[in-house]
Amino acid sequence: AAPARPREFAAPGERVDPHSGFPLPMSLAFGNALSHLGSGIGHAPDRERAGPVDPGRRSYGGADTRGDLAGDDLGPEWASLLHAWVDAHKFYPEEAAMKGEDGTAQVRVVLRRSGAVQSVDLTERSGSVFLDAALQALFRAQHLPPFPPTDPDDSATIYFTMHYILVR
Repeated sequence: AAPARPREFAAPGERVDPHSGFPLPMSLAFGNALSHLGSGIGHAPDRERAGPVDPGRRSYGGADTRGDLAGDDLGPEWASLLHAWVDAHKFYPEEAAMKGEDGTAQVRVVLRRSGAVQSVDLTERSGSVFLDAALQALFRAQHLPPFPPTDPDDSATIYFTMHYILVR
């Protein structure tokens, strides 16, 4: 027996599951529709090369992400390690790429001596909820490079600004 009222939730022309009467989930398979954008969508390439940023992730050939660091001075060697970590983990959100969104966002990251991220707060919005969420997700619950042995502090606060640039 079909449910009494769920069909009213379906939009005109939307496919409905015959068993439940509710709309079927939206298909997110894009096929070749976005093939002109590069080798895939989702994650930005490193500045020097295009290709997967992380095993199992696809690069978005038409985007770039660049980050700037400010905050506690843990030294240039540590800053270099952090930028290498970001280059290995950064990504351009698929939703923002599909909508043509780019912008600059900033987060405040509180770190423990071990490099464990204690908190991430958005301090400057990009104008895109997807870019803002991606920058927060980049650091949330992660382990960054540990502090240099010569640094006496148990925690540090850094401000990281990400420039999401969509190449058109």
